[in-house]
Parts: sequence; structure tokens; C-alpha cells
Amino acid sequence: MTELQQVMSWIAVGLVTLMTLLFFWIVMRRGLKEGAWLKVTEAHFAAVVGLPAAAVGSLFLVLVLRITEGPISVKLGTVQFEGAAAPIVFWILCFLAMAYAIRMLWKA
Repeated sequence: MTELQQVMSWIAVGLVTLMTLLFFWIVMRRGLKEGAWLKVTEAHFAAVVGLPAAAVGSLFLVLVLRITEGPISVKLGTVQFEGAAAPIVFWILCFLAMAYAIRMLWKA
């Protein structure tokens, strides 16, 4: 990976992080100001906050691993994913693992 690609990749990670923080700040501000989100968030906190956070966390993990380690390849049994398909499959696996962990912890 060239130096320019690495710099642009870190910029993408930074922008994803900033946009996520901005989104959550806007949602929280409107929810507290108008009270619109409070009932929904209290009743379904894992779905309203947890799943979007898991999606962004998965994206962050995939982007950071791609930047630090290079191209990702995923092997599931006899099937191997490389190229553009590997990060997508890896993101799905990360998201499902995080969503399952949220479900397990939320039931307790």
C-alpha cells in the first residue's frame, strides 16, 4: 500500500469516526430537547444505540485492519474470500458477532 493510500485510508477512518460522533450528538440533542427519542430509546436501547454502534465498530475494525495489515482475506471452511469480497464478509462476521454479544448481554 502506498503512502498516499495509507493517508487517505486514515482520513476515511477519521471521517467515519467524526460522522458517527456527529450523528449520535444530533440524535441525543434532539432526543433530550424534544423528548421524541426517549421512550423509544428506553424501550429498545440495544436496537437504537447498540446495533448502529456495532455496525460502525465493525466498519472501524475492518478499515483499521486493512490499513495496518494490507488486503484482507477470509477463509470459511472450503470457501476463501479475497479482493473486494473479503472486507464485506469480514464486516458481516464482525457485525453479527457484536450483535449476538449485545443480544446475550441485554437478556441478562
